[in-house]
Amino acid sequence: MNFRRLLRPLVLLAASFSLANAAAPTTLVLEPAAGVAAKGKHVVLLSGDEEYRSEEALPMLAKILSQRHGFKTTVLFALDADGTINPNNGKSLPGSEALDTADIIIMALRFRAWPDDAMKRFEAAHRRGVPIIALRTATHAFNFPAGSPWAAYSWNNKISPATAGGFGKQVLGETWVSHWGNHKKEATRGVIESSASSDPLLRGVTELFGNSDVYEAAPPADAKILVRGLVLKGMSPTDAPADYVKKTAAKVEQPVNAPAMPVVWTRLYKTESGATAKILTTTMGAATDFENESLRRLIVNATYWAAGLAVPAKADVTPFDSYAPRMYGFDGYRTGITPADHALGQILPVGGTVPPKPPKPAAAPKAAAPAAPTAPAAAIPAAINAPIALNPGTKIAIIGNALGDRMQHFGAFETLIHAKYPKHEIVVRNLAVTGDELTARARSKDFGTPDEWLTRVGADVIFAFFGFNESFAGPEGVAKFKSDLDAFLRETRAKTYGTRGPPQIVLFSPLANETLPDKNFVVPPTNNRNLALYAQAMAEVAGDRAGVTFVDLYAPSQKLYADAAKAGQPLTINGVHLNQRGDAAFAPVMFQTLFGEAA
Repeated sequence: MNFRRLLRPLVLLAASFSLANAAAPTTLVLEPAAGVAAKGKHVVLLSGDEEYRSEEALPMLAKILSQRHGFKTTVLFALDADGTINPNNGKSLPGSEALDTADIIIMALRFRAWPDDAMKRFEAAHRRGVPIIALRTATHAFNFPAGSPWAAYSWNNKISPATAGGFGKQVLGETWVSHWGNHKKEATRGVIESSASSDPLLRGVTELFGNSDVYEAAPPADAKILVRGLVLKGMSPTDAPADYVKKTAAKVEQPVNAPAMPVVWTRLYKTESGATAKILTTTMGAATDFENESLRRLIVNATYWAAGLAVPAKADVTPFDSYAPRMYGFDGYRTGITPADHALGQILPVGGTVPPKPPKPAAAPKAAAPAAPTAPAAAIPAAINAPIALNPGTKIAIIGNALGDRMQHFGAFETLIHAKYPKHEIVVRNLAVTGDELTARARSKDFGTPDEWLTRVGADVIFAFFGFNESFAGPEGVAKFKSDLDAFLRETRAKTYGTRGPPQIVLFSPLANETLPDKNFVVPPTNNRNLALYAQAMAEVAGDRAGVTFVDLYAPSQKLYADAAKAGQPLTINGVHLNQRGDAAFAPVMFQTLFGEAA
């Protein structure tokens, strides 16, 4: 690809780092471990994407490559002026001089617009044929404005057929096309292409899985496809493949998994200087995907291949330090983290969370209020911003109504959480009280405010159960409930109760009422209609806010109640409050929705 011919005069950008932080390390440099044969190769890992937590995944890979395999590694980050990592800062790449000595580049980038000095170094490395291992959003790594000297690198470049699709399409083999799987709802299972089964790159690579979705991709004819990605029906490795029909970007209708999209491929690219660069591209690569051993091994194998070294039969890919990445999502990165926090032997601090955006101005009042809703306008989503992950030492506070309150009687959900994280020393404190509403929580005098109690327990994560008591206001009360919930989310996310920044909030919808054979417990027909309205309202207010997850329990409760009725084993004591059997039945449903895996 002839990028150089398209360059215009360059404008040097001033460095953005203050003198106060000049001495702080801006990169993570790791030498080969003592006792491990040094490979004599320098791997430069480029992090910087707003969504998939490359700032967590690449330091982990760098430690494996240096401490277990003898490569020198340097990780570069997007930093703010105070020296903290901010993957949203697309114009930052301190330490780009490391590219001058790079033997291999591993890149996990999205929509970057680096300063000229960084782009010059990146281009020089590429032109001399440095092999590239490209992860996930690296297919759309660059996004420069029209007229920029680097516009030919942009993911959506249309300057000429020779540069269409930018660096991603022309060099890596694809640019951004679409989410082929349903984002955050349908995970990826890797299936090795039969013709590539003996490829050394796949040694020790067996059960590939990532909880990120499959991207649409059509690599060029000269690419060798190693792995295809099955779109799954859910977020668990054991979920069945999806079976619906979908149209490609080329308007061709096909079953979503027949053929399955390529998710790993290689090619040899001849640069403008005449050098031949080895390229491995995978559209997998969220930080959570790298909890999968086989995906880590694929990248280690690719590093050996890129370096011209024999690929081990089964490379050791055990993380060198604890690895518990945050779930992917926009504005979900750990605030306050510096490159030094990724040093060898350290547990990455939990960090803070991105402050919520200011609320939109209230709309001007209308002459006449619309009629109150009588039924949900659309199906209630099963979850929003799920699954999530918990960090070591997380403190969970349960607040809200009887559904949360009564969990202390049986504890099935809490037990499943501790079983998932046996070494995390998770702390759970139940502050819920039957009858609590968003704006009405009756307590004795001098008991303390809700905020005071959240501070006392140092809440990092809040499980909030609301909507049931509020639903008795009927359709007419939905607007007020949404306003109250919006205020609750904004005000709670604007505070810090522990030592790790604003809390993650998980909103659980109310359950439906259960119809019991005992006629002493008759469910008025309006109850469930109202509960559905309030569950829908919670989903709408939650939206896609940073730090807020929504879990619907209304729809699952109806199915569980129906199954229980067939078995003659009710799940509630009165149509409303769960008995021990009900607590045990709902716990795995809540767990799977929230954490993306079966209990």
